[in-house]
Amino acid sequence: MRILLVAQETPAPPSLPGSPRVYHLLQSLRARGHSVALVCGAHDAARWAEFLRQGGGNARALYPVRAAPQLRFAGRVRNLVSPLPAFHMRYRAPAYFQIMRAEVARALAEFLPDVLHVDQLAMAQYIPDAWRGAWVLDPHDAISLTETRKLTLDSSRTPRRMLARALMRYQILKIKNYERANAQRADAYVVNAEPDRAYLETFLPRAKLRAIPNAVDTGHFHPAREMEPKPQLVFTGSFSYAFNVDAMLYFHAHILPRVRAQFPALRLVIVGAHPPPAVQRLAARDALTTVTGLVDDVRPFVWESAVFISPLRGGTGMKNKLLNAMAMAKAIVATPASAEGLGARDGEHLLVAQDDAAFAEHIARVLNDRALAQRLGDAGRAFVEQCYSVTKFGAQFEQLYGDVLRARRADE
Repeated sequence: MRILLVAQETPAPPSLPGSPRVYHLLQSLRARGHSVALVCGAHDAARWAEFLRQGGGNARALYPVRAAPQLRFAGRVRNLVSPLPAFHMRYRAPAYFQIMRAEVARALAEFLPDVLHVDQLAMAQYIPDAWRGAWVLDPHDAISLTETRKLTLDSSRTPRRMLARALMRYQILKIKNYERANAQRADAYVVNAEPDRAYLETFLPRAKLRAIPNAVDTGHFHPAREMEPKPQLVFTGSFSYAFNVDAMLYFHAHILPRVRAQFPALRLVIVGAHPPPAVQRLAARDALTTVTGLVDDVRPFVWESAVFISPLRGGTGMKNKLLNAMAMAKAIVATPASAEGLGARDGEHLLVAQDDAAFAEHIARVLNDRALAQRLGDAGRAFVEQCYSVTKFGAQFEQLYGDVLRARRADE
């Protein structure tokens, strides 16, 4: 098959921050003998160069868009009265929109794909109305569900927060309408976790919905048995994701003191890009907490830590941080919101804590029992090797493309 991928930004190899979903798809489809082309945002020159260095240039054709989307203040104001969600408007900025739409049209005309794969919901607006071929839309998550769950992060009743929640509910309504409209346009609508698919089934066409989980590169994310873990907890994740910010602030205030009552010298390392001032202040106030910001390689921080924590109180989709930590054979303590959709078994592949006291207790268990830590790590590694391989990931999308094309031929 000839498959054209249209992505929001440069695909992320395992060494770069961001979702590796498009990168894994590109690599696995090529390995399965398909001809693949890519249109994507490429305004970060260093990121684009690293993508090419790690094999991205092996695509049959590349269409990088160097312009960056910019939404000016006037655009934000217009969004208040627009029926379209804010993320759509950001990528509707006139100069960027014209360039990206022209590149997509050029790629369609030159590459003549059998299937068009559109990654991220905002990218659907660049597909020409005249396109009549098969296409798959992959938003990763149920975005309206993600935004709905954000409403629970701050329940304060100050006038400012109440207004913010009212505006968020308005955005959620617009997002659901946007999800509905684009699901009707596409042949298939894909998310990366079954709970997201089940939620979308309540208002989108069931026949079009698929859940195809992310993959993990178990060659890059591997155990480091030679490294002796320190009495240290580690968390990884980009802080542009509101649930990661909430997780660290809540954990530091409510759970970490419980653990340090037993382990006073226990360190906490928080790794990830864009930590806001509130997260940075955790390190300023606590000599045993480190906030790294963006790092070149997250693996050493995970390898040297005794426990990987994921105390998310909300969110949707598949948590790549957990897949990567499992692949590195780390003992994991997580909340139900973190482990949702993974299929991992509590007590076998990781420890799931239902409340603050259980979270602290599970951490203490792992710190006190090296055999338990190794057993969880080994089981987690075997789990991702079996269930989340890049090969299996590519095969699932290959089957989906075939299903879409067969359905189209049957309708002709």
